Formats: sequence, C-alpha cells, structure tokens
Amino acid sequence: MLHDLAELLTAKRPEMLYRLFERELSLLAQGVESWARHGLLGWLHVLPAELKTQMLREHGDSSARWVLLRNLPGNDVTWLDVVLREGLMTPEEALKSKDGLGGPEPTIVDLAKLLVPRGVSAEVVAYQALFGVHRGEESDRLAALVEQFESLADSADS
Repeated sequence: MLHDLAELLTAKRPEMLYRLFERELSLLAQGVESWARHGLLGWLHVLPAELKTQMLREHGDSSARWVLLRNLPGNDVTWLDVVLREGLMTPEEALKSKDGLGGPEPTIVDLAKLLVPRGVSAEVVAYQALFGVHRGEESDRLAALVEQFESLADSADS
C-alpha cells in the first residue's frame, strides 16, 4: 500500500510527496522515533532527481542526514554522480547507498565505476558486497556477486 501511494504521488504530485518526506525528516531530526517513519522514509528514492537533490541541499546538514544518504540514491548512479560532482555527498558517504537492508541499491559494478576513480579503494567497494548476503536465498545472492565480480574483472574499465 505504501509503495502504491509513493508511486502515485511521484507520478502525479511529486511536490506533495516531497513535503510529506520533509515533515517526517523534521520529526526524525527532533528525536521523534517511529518504525512507520523509517518505513516511509525508505521511499525517498522515488522522488524525481531534482527533488532528491533539493532534499539533500535543504536537509543534508540535519541530524537525519544518515537517512538521506541511505535512502535518496536507490539504484540511481546517475544521480549519485551529480551530487558527488556538486560536493553534496562524499564518495565515502555514497557507499552507504549499498547496505543490503532492502530497497533498490546500486550494483557493486556501478559503485566501483563511480567511486574508484574518486579515490575509494576497490577493496572498500568490494566489501560492500558482503552486506545483505545473509538475507534471501544466500546461494543465489552469492552466485550473482561472483558473476558481477567476474564481469568487472573482464571489463576494459577495470
């Protein structure tokens, strides 16, 4: 149900969704904790890129920054590239977009292509692959990781 609401608001009224997220971030920054709030803020990634950037600019200095770093990117490495170039996020902070806790995330290959040229060691990026292997069908997840690393090793960009 929350997913449907987020998608509807994203398509029809993204500014309304933005204001809803702002309210929830404000409450979180004030120390008002709620599991429901964390569930809602897990949908920050559905905002259009320009509103995600605005959210990071306007609320990135709050005590809720960690929520923004975790949830705004989703698997949108193009957006991550923009905010990294603008200095709104550090390469180390961009690593937080891949933590295996659910929701869309960049692939290890995409993170490596984005962050290794910015000075993050390949080992640190590879370590992010460990997050989330304990969930779901572990053997399927690990097989997919092996495939990603093999394709990265074979690519001309490595």
